[in-house]
Amino acid sequence: MAIPAGTKFHGLAPRVETQNRGSKQSNSLRDTYAIEDFKLAEASVEDVSVSGTYEIDLSVSNHELIVVGNTTLGVTSLPEIGQSIVVTVYMSIQNTSVLTIPGAWNRYGVDADNTGLRNQLVLSVSNNLQSGVVFDLSISVQI
Repeated sequence: MAIPAGTKFHGLAPRVETQNRGSKQSNSLRDTYAIEDFKLAEASVEDVSVSGTYEIDLSVSNHELIVVGNTTLGVTSLPEIGQSIVVTVYMSIQNTSVLTIPGAWNRYGVDADNTGLRNQLVLSVSNNLQSGVVFDLSISVQI
């Protein structure tokens, strides 16, 4: 569960009973979070050489990659239903390697450049209740 911005917290010792005994109106203003909800996302993955399969970790907002062999993209850490995640992947594709993008992803922009120029891929992943997980990938080449 995403914690809304501006939410305030009080810490309690593990032995303190936390059953919510407030009124219906008071209870509607309270939510419960586990410590795992406070996990901070990594800011970036930098200067990683990849070949084979590269799983884009959607909990990391920026990836900087050097593709040194034929590489197929995938993802990990899908968003929960009703949530969307946007990740930026910068990559230089070396030695005329081939970048394979899953066919189910909606692609916009240009094809990835494999001559060593820097590609910017912006991947938006939405998990919608009715349509399921939707992948929108925009590719641009930085000259």
